[in-house]
This record gives sequence, structure tokens and C-alpha cells, in this order.
Amino acid sequence: MLAKKSTNEQLLAWQDFTIRGVQLSTAKKELFITDVALNKMLVNIVRQNSGMLNVADIVEVNKSKKKREDKKAKSTEPYSVKVAQIELNDAQIRVLDKSLTQARKHAVDKINIKVNDFDIKKRSWLSYKASMRLNRSGILKARGKLRHTPLKQSGEISAQKIALKALTPYLQEQSFISVDDGRLSFKVKESYLPSKRYPDLRMHGEVVLNSLFVSDTNDANSSFFSLNELRVKPFTLELFPNRLYVDAVDIDSFYVAAKIDENKSLNFAQLMKEKKSETTQKPEQKLEPFAVKIAKVNVKNGSAEFRDFSLPIKFKTNIHDLNGALYALSSSPGDTTYIDISGEVDKYGSTKLKGSVDSFNPKEYTDMRFDFKNLDLHAMSGYSASFTGYEIESGKLYLDLGYNILHAKLNATNNIMIKKIKLGREIEGENVNHLPLGFVIGLLEDNEGIIDIDMPIEGNVDEPDFKYGALVLKTVGNLIAKAVASPFKFLGSMMGLDGEALEFIAFEFGKNDITPPQREKLDKIAKLMRKRPKITLTINAVYDERDDKKAVKLQKLVAMVMKKSGDENAKSAKNALNIDVLEDVYAQLRDDGALDVLKTKLHKEYENEDAFNRAYQNALIELCTQIQPLEKRELESLAKARAKKIQTYLIEEKSLATKRVVTADVIKQNDADDKTVHLGLNIVVESSDK
Repeated sequence: MLAKKSTNEQLLAWQDFTIRGVQLSTAKKELFITDVALNKMLVNIVRQNSGMLNVADIVEVNKSKKKREDKKAKSTEPYSVKVAQIELNDAQIRVLDKSLTQARKHAVDKINIKVNDFDIKKRSWLSYKASMRLNRSGILKARGKLRHTPLKQSGEISAQKIALKALTPYLQEQSFISVDDGRLSFKVKESYLPSKRYPDLRMHGEVVLNSLFVSDTNDANSSFFSLNELRVKPFTLELFPNRLYVDAVDIDSFYVAAKIDENKSLNFAQLMKEKKSETTQKPEQKLEPFAVKIAKVNVKNGSAEFRDFSLPIKFKTNIHDLNGALYALSSSPGDTTYIDISGEVDKYGSTKLKGSVDSFNPKEYTDMRFDFKNLDLHAMSGYSASFTGYEIESGKLYLDLGYNILHAKLNATNNIMIKKIKLGREIEGENVNHLPLGFVIGLLEDNEGIIDIDMPIEGNVDEPDFKYGALVLKTVGNLIAKAVASPFKFLGSMMGLDGEALEFIAFEFGKNDITPPQREKLDKIAKLMRKRPKITLTINAVYDERDDKKAVKLQKLVAMVMKKSGDENAKSAKNALNIDVLEDVYAQLRDDGALDVLKTKLHKEYENEDAFNRAYQNALIELCTQIQPLEKRELESLAKARAKKIQTYLIEEKSLATKRVVTADVIKQNDADDKTVHLGLNIVVESSDK
């Protein structure tokens, strides 16, 4: 037994130590031993709170004496020492680690090591074979051959079902991660030879990880990651210089759970414990890049759960049956990774991810498409409640999302299709936004209950304040604002029409006839309304107080002239507005000397008789028009007739339902800026209170 003198602590014990077949020749300076055996050795190792091992200070080295011995050794020729076989049988090492918050015990037992042909001579080879058990479960084995001078080695190392649960105490010193189960196995052929042209160490083999379960001790030990099997086959690891190449990684039945709590914190962001501040900062060491290439990653039966409890209505979704592959993963700049993975979402939805990305720097190049089909909108009620103030009772969501990034510039093409959405109850709350979602739904929904939206998004991912989620919400908010502010313009842009021009129907002053250009607009509106069954059209009855009044009075003047002349043609009647007829009309409506005053004034301005007659005739037309009697109700009737003409055309000619085209109150205006009056058209949507 070997004990520490200062504490009498037992460090080393063994059952027996045997040396057999010793042959010593002092003349030849040769020592040959047939067999050295150490049986049932026990080593007790304690790691103190400081991290110091109990065996670290058991040997005192007298440096000055060592120097003298070295000098003396140089003057004498060394012995030749050979041992045919060295054995360590059924040994064990007990480790007590006190450096952890709670002390932990570890055991390495059933240690058996056999070394053959040990020789201290340079360029001599020995062979070795070893096995041991780790913490009463996993088995570690090694075998191979070794040349000590100059150093060269080749062999094989294997492990069977090493329990990873022993890592938990060490992980929990810096995190809230608990490895509840997991078995690591590997089989590796390795070789070592220092070289200036090739890597010093080379390892080639396979690794298998089985039944891994990892939980979050900060969240009632809830599981956040697990997998049935991860198999690396084969891999080649080279060190000095460093590089790793993997032919294939097979991942079978993995599970990931992500959760956002009531304080908007993601569970993965809360796994690490806060580090204690250090008074002295160590200079950062620049590490050589570790080149990694993985030819293919196969994904089978994967699943992921996402929960968001920060919303007014708690959200939960489950992505499962994920299958597919990733090709050519690399840590080298410029290398492209290809992705093709599909899966299912909740009970009836599906998802697909396909594209390519610079695996070293996605901001430099990404070209990916996310395709989601048949997602249950009721499950999205948490987000709809937070963003718009309403639950979603039912409906289906289809997303076709494209992300193209080149040199940090993002161009995203997002196609959103919603089928048969039905809103639920209104949600109240301090952090709940209220948007007219029902109005927008009615505006966008076609006659099959489908809403189809293209929503491109652009940005620079290198900008410090870039957040894609915030950019999406801003884009959606702007889309809703545009729809509410100008429904026709919004709808027209979606259907390839000039929506702004569809906001009104123009009439000539004094008339209620629909001209061909305006009829074309009504045809487009009818087409639009047939595709949007929840839209009702409201027509404003409009007249212009100045220009319509003037036009109607002129029409009355023409009518008087036609009555006097018996001419039924209005154009001819206008030509018949000669001075004699106009003077008769004026005399019929007024009995004063205004015409004499007018003649005197014009004679002073025009000496030429023809010029006088033209000026006098025009003045008479203006004067006779002004004195035509006209009541307000006549202009209101004109406005109503215009609205009625639009309504009749859309109902009778374009077969729209009567209840979908309604006329509104009469509106008087005084701001006509061209030769027409604009009757405004307004869109009303069913359930517009939402």
C-alpha cells in the first residue's frame, strides 16, 4: 500500500506484484525480464476544490541533484532493458471530484493492460492491448503497436455504450442542462507520426450515439432534445493540421422542443448560467480554423415542438415526420450546402424546406424556399390575437416563402394563401393591437373563400437593427393600412388593374349617361366584385353646384329654342341660337332694359359690325343661360339619376346581386377640375366591424 505521508491518505494498493524470468548481465549491460505482472491494483484519486489532484505533490524533485545525476549518466553507457510481457490485471481507479458543487464519484474498473516486447532501445516496437469499464457500464478497448523513439504509433480504439449521464454534474456547473440518458459507441483506427508534410494524427472510423435524452433543469426537468440514434459513418479526423471529413451522418428520430415563456424568453437562451465576472481578462487566442466537411446528413423521423406562452392565447405547434437530407456541409467559405427536407405539421399540415446556402456564411449566399401547406389557422389564434385583436375560429393557411440573400442583401418573396378563414371572439389586453382584420378578409377573400397575397420583402441583414420578424410585421401592417385607406387601389394592384381609376365614375356636366370609357371601368368593377363576394359597392350621388348648374341651364335654354323652332335635334337647336331667337327668349323670361345696356357697352368695344354681332350673340347665350329657372331638387335628381344608372347597369347588365350595389345620399361639390363630375365608389365589407 502507498499512502500520502502528510495525511496518511491511501493512494495506491495492490494484491501482488510479480517479476519473473529476470536475466541480468553486468558485463554486457543487459537486463531481460520474461514477465512483469501487477494484479488487482487500486488507485484513489481526489480532485480538490481548487482543482488540484491529491497525487500532484507526492514526489519532490531535487533539481540540483538531478542535474548532477544527468551529468554522471552521460559518462556511463546505459543498460539494454527488455521485458517480454508487462501485465496490469483487474485494476481499478476510484475518483472523488470535490471541485463540483456536489462532490461526485467515478469508477474505472476491470482495467486490463498487456504490453509485449518492451525495449528501451531506439526504433524498437512494442504491442499493446487494453480494456476497461467506465462507471460500471461502458467498455473501452484499445490495441496496437508503438515505437517510442522516434515516436510512431498505430492501433484501434473502440467504445461500447459509454453512459453520458456522468457528464451532467460538469454541465450543470455552467448550465441548466441535464443529460438523462445516452450511450456513446465508436470504433476508430488511428495512427500518429510527426510530419512536416502530412497531419501528425489520423483517425478513421464510425461513431454511434444512442438513446440521448437532454432536459432543462430550469423548467421542471422538461425534455428539450432527444434522439434515438445518431450514426457517423465513416469519418476521417486529422490533427496538426486540423481537418474533419465525414462521409455520412444518419439522424434517426430526433426531437427538439422550443418554448417562449410569459416574459418572451426563449428556453435555449436561458440554458447557460451567468458567468462570474473575472478581475483579469485573458488575452484572446487566435485559433487555427478547423476545416470540416460532411458529405451528407440524412434525417429520419424528426420532430420539433414550438410553444409561445407570451401571447394572449397560448400557441403550440408540432412538426413531425421530418425526413430528408442535407448535402455538402462545410466550414470553408464559399462552399454551398444543399437542403431537401419535408415533414408534417400538427394533424393535417405539411412542410418542405429546399434550397442552397453558404454553410460558412449564410449572409453571403442563401437561396431557400419554405413551403407550408394546410396549416390549421385556429392554432395561430395566439398570434392573430396579439397582432389584430381577434381569435381565428377556423381556416387553413398555405405559405410559400422564398429567401434569397446575396452579399447580405435580402429579397424575400412570400406568397400567402388563406382558405375559408373565420374570425372568433375579440381579445382585449394591454399589449393587444386592434386592426380591422374582418374588413381586410372580406376585401381579399374571393368567391371560393380564398385569400391570395404576394408580399415581397427587402432588407440588408448586415444592418445592426435588422430583424426579419419585425420587418414582416411592419409589411403586414402596411398592407392592412393600404387596404383600409384605399380599398380599390389595393385590390386593383392585386388584380393588375388601375385601382385608383376605379374609385369613381365620371359624368359630363349636366348629363347622366354612362360613356363607353366609364362602362369599361364598371365592367372591371363587376369582374372584381364577382371575385370578392363579401364586397358591397356604395355609389355616391354627386352633382357640381357650379358646372352642373350651368350645364343644366344651358340644356333648358336649348329646350326653349327647340320648342320655338320645332327642331327636335339638340345640335341643330344650338346652331339656331341666333340673336333674334335669344332676344325673344330673354324677353319671355325678363322684362327690363338689360339688353339695351349690353348693346351700348359692346358697341363701344367693337366698331366692326361682324365682331359686335359675335360678341353680342355669345353674351346673349350666357345671359339667357343664367336666367333659366333651376331649383336645387333638379340638381339632386340629376345626382340620383347618375347613381341609379350605375346601379342599374351593374345589376341588370352585369348580373350583380341587388343588395351588393346600393346608392348613398346626395353630395354637393364645388371642386370639379375637368369636364366631368366624379361619382365616388366606396367598398363596404361584410362584418366590417372586425
